[in-house]
Amino acid sequence: MLNLRSAFVAAFGLALLASSARAQSGADILAGVRALDCTFPVATTVTWKNDVPEPRVRSGATLALKVSDIEVSESSGKVVNGNGSESEVTVQVYGWNLHVLDSSRSGRLAVTSVFAQKVNGEKFKAVHTRTDYLPIDLPGFKSEPEVTQFFGDCAVTVAK
Repeated sequence: MLNLRSAFVAAFGLALLASSARAQSGADILAGVRALDCTFPVATTVTWKNDVPEPRVRSGATLALKVSDIEVSESSGKVVNGNGSESEVTVQVYGWNLHVLDSSRSGRLAVTSVFAQKVNGEKFKAVHTRTDYLPIDLPGFKSEPEVTQFFGDCAVTVAK
């Protein structure tokens, strides 16, 4: 009975080590990321109608996002905007997730999360969330908060 118990404890320990090694490799890849090239073909947008949030799924139009000059150890990177300009962003890796935080002085917030789970070969599953609100109240028009969640994947460039 003691040998069976010892064998079980040893097998369980080896399984934990193997699982930890596999999981750690994904986190290690994200910690070494230097650039992201993301595409998000599906989105959910929420608008408020009579103060009730209404979600709407969209597909067809693809959001493209590129982040360059990522330095995880310095929590920094740059988002390349559609007009070619760059914005400084905060980049952090926690566990098996890489997060890119892009905020503006006007209140807009965008968070891109890349997960250490591969899809489509070498790409990683990712989501991009964008929120914004600019209060405008005109006769016949009142602005509402903008909330959109995009779903897709990111190709990564890692440090060598």
